[in-house]
Amino acid sequence: MPKQKQHRRTVLTIFVCVLALLLNLVLSWQIFRTQLSLHQQLQSDMIQKDIIPVSMQIPDNMTVQEAKNTFERLTDGFETQYPGFGVDLKLYADAESYPGAENAVVFNAAQGGADLSPVIRELQNLYLTDLSAFPNAVPLSFTVPVVYQYADGRQADFDAFLTSSDMAVLEQNPELSGMVEMTPVAENGMIQKIYTNFCCVNPDSDVNSQKIGMLWIEYLLSEEAQSILFAEHYGDLPLHKRAFDMAVTHHQNYAVLNEIKSARKGERSADE
Repeated sequence: MPKQKQHRRTVLTIFVCVLALLLNLVLSWQIFRTQLSLHQQLQSDMIQKDIIPVSMQIPDNMTVQEAKNTFERLTDGFETQYPGFGVDLKLYADAESYPGAENAVVFNAAQGGADLSPVIRELQNLYLTDLSAFPNAVPLSFTVPVVYQYADGRQADFDAFLTSSDMAVLEQNPELSGMVEMTPVAENGMIQKIYTNFCCVNPDSDVNSQKIGMLWIEYLLSEEAQSILFAEHYGDLPLHKRAFDMAVTHHQNYAVLNEIKSARKGERSADE
């Protein structure tokens, strides 16, 4: 009888040790997975291929058709970079015209999204601002306050034109195109950035869809996508440094914005 009890104790001890080892392995694996970057997870097949619903607001300086053409290039670029992954994109003019935007995996909003640190960790020293300041909703672009004046020095009385993105409106006006210049407005020697086109990942989406959504946002922050969205025409300015350089080079009136590259303070959201 004592031998049977001792045997049972030995079996129980072995069982407890094996169970503890398994739990430790599972915990270690979970910790390991959280430490992997988004692309390391992708390369390790931890992100399953899928097509996610995405909603994006049409930029103010684009017609509906221009927006369709632009975002078709973007979705094609994303699917080329990530074969087997896709975006089912819905474009809308404003929240009222597409009230279901928040049900998408990725949508435009300045707050309330899932933790974007897996994206932010991979984006280093490529942008005109520190993206780690935006843990739950990341901006794709920005604008700055400016004063408009005629090329001959006369002050322009454009009360509605208060930011650099409004140059797009001026360029579309035949009577003003090429005649009006802008000067950034500095406060305490600092040019203020006003962030625009925020993107969120829906925290209620499943984990795999959230990761694909983060890949989409990371693509939108790439030099390629930033150039397509913001550098090819007047409007909001790209955050990516090389895309910003392209915008400044491509548009003569943006040359005065070069000094922004050294300014990172005094920044706010367009929603504030």
